[in-house]
Amino acid sequence: RAIGNYSYSFPVQGRIWQLAFSSDGKNLAAVERPDKVRVWDVKARSELLCLTNANGVAGFTSNAQELVIGLGNPKQSTLAIYSVQEKRVVSSINTTGTPIGMLADQRTAILLRRNPTLVDVQTGQEKLRLKLPGGAAYAFEDVWPYFSTTDDGKLTVSVENGDDWSTMGILAVRNADNGRVLREHFDVSPYGPNVIIMERRYIMRFLPDQTGILWSDYDGFLRIWKWKDPNSAVFPITAHREIVHAMEFSKDGRMFATAGQDQVIRLWDTATLRELRILRGHSDAVFALQFSPDGKWLASGGEDGTVKLWDLESDPSGGEVACMVARHLANRLVFSPDSRSEEH
Repeated sequence: RAIGNYSYSFPVQGRIWQLAFSSDGKNLAAVERPDKVRVWDVKARSELLCLTNANGVAGFTSNAQELVIGLGNPKQSTLAIYSVQEKRVVSSINTTGTPIGMLADQRTAILLRRNPTLVDVQTGQEKLRLKLPGGAAYAFEDVWPYFSTTDDGKLTVSVENGDDWSTMGILAVRNADNGRVLREHFDVSPYGPNVIIMERRYIMRFLPDQTGILWSDYDGFLRIWKWKDPNSAVFPITAHREIVHAMEFSKDGRMFATAGQDQVIRLWDTATLRELRILRGHSDAVFALQFSPDGKWLASGGEDGTVKLWDLESDPSGGEVACMVARHLANRLVFSPDSRSEEH
């Protein structure tokens, strides 16, 4: 069943594009378009600061009071570590691009450029430059459909066609520290020779044991690539009737969820790849999924303007009950570290 309601709605004026909790769950940062970064004290429900002339947030460092942000124009910007407590820039790096995420080491930022780049925020070292298809990530301001990392941030997988607009996808697994390619897979289009790579929407995740890649494309099938085994063949799994927009693993890795254009959410057993249940309730495409850190809840949001919070423990049938109205398309979901709060 999906339950819940608003605990609190933080006041903003523009569209919220990114969200990040501090590691202790006390602070929440958000990018408000076109040029603001706001940080709130979650418990006190008060705004701690509002930074203008800001273009993005990577996330908090291991210090829960330090936030990595982009300041200025993305074409010539500053990647800064900002102290929320002291309300000042602690250190900065001159760079280009918009920060949109942080790896698990809490010091490697993902900068959105035509070729998205991983940068060490402490040293300014460029660790890896991605060659995503035709600047697609830059055009849609979203790197995740074509890129993913392991939970520890040590490995990446991405579609690396660059400016090659062929029909075949080039999937590459890399060492995140030095960018070295560990394995490649050439993914032939299932739609024939007339569908170029820019017309295919990948969504990819590493299996929890890091030995395989799970991905989907426009046809709604899931595919498994055991990249550590050079003799492994990619095999498809029937999943959704239409394109898959979201795919997430539970924190313990035992289960994963998929959702997409067909309005349903499917839960899967990771070890057996067996479908566990179907969650119905959305009336339009589902774009976002997120498991709570304790694995008890699954949040979903989509085109219908609702966010649903599914109780995975007490109701194994997964019945449908509307949770909360987002008022607009919901495509960003994040849980607080203690699993008690969920933001969109």
